[in-house]
Amino acid sequence: MSEINSAWLAGIIDADGFIVAKKDSAGNYVPGVGISQKSKTRLVLIQDTFGGWFTHTKGVNEVRWHGSNAKQVLEAVAPYLRFKHKQAQYALEMISFMGSRGTRPGEEAKQRRIELAKLIVEANNDCSNFT
Repeated sequence: MSEINSAWLAGIIDADGFIVAKKDSAGNYVPGVGISQKSKTRLVLIQDTFGGWFTHTKGVNEVRWHGSNAKQVLEAVAPYLRFKHKQAQYALEMISFMGSRGTRPGEEAKQRRIELAKLIVEANNDCSNFT
């Protein structure tokens, strides 16, 4: 991913995006990154350039990346994020505690992921979170 594309995507995530941690079907926290907009055009370009999943729910279009699929996007945009930098760092750390597909994380990794999920929520609620 080029620097200019990384900076461009970071600006969109800072403005119209989100970085969250949600429980998966096994009850483990998994990071997610996404962008929500009413217009589909820009999101299709983002998906064509950066991958991800396109969804349309209740009149809102989104492009999302989850779990280890979010890693490449987060690594590319983290240096350029101004408002969601902390969340990106926590999400990247959470990914480092994820086992390979089909393996169960140890209790220590599971607890750290819970802590990181709480930190992501706190950072999302902190309006002064600007780097």
